[in-house]
Amino acid sequence: MKPLEFLGSSRDDLARMPADVRHEIGVELMRVQFGGQPTDFKPMFAVGAGVCEIRVRDASAKADIELANVRYRMIGEKP
Repeated sequence: MKPLEFLGSSRDDLARMPADVRHEIGVELMRVQFGGQPTDFKPMFAVGAGVCEIRVRDASAKADIELANVRYRMIGEKP
């Protein structure tokens, strides 16, 4: 399993989210740690090599409002 490093306030932001959102993000992070890619993500080249944003959306929200962005960097990734 690959280690992850949370950037900035990402870990604290995640802790304040609803339980179902935290669970979904946890599943996405685990997918990354085992070599897969998240379902919905955006590379963040401006932040650094290997940095990505996982996007989770609440299906019940109007206009599919984005609830959470978790920024992480794969430790040991080659640029």
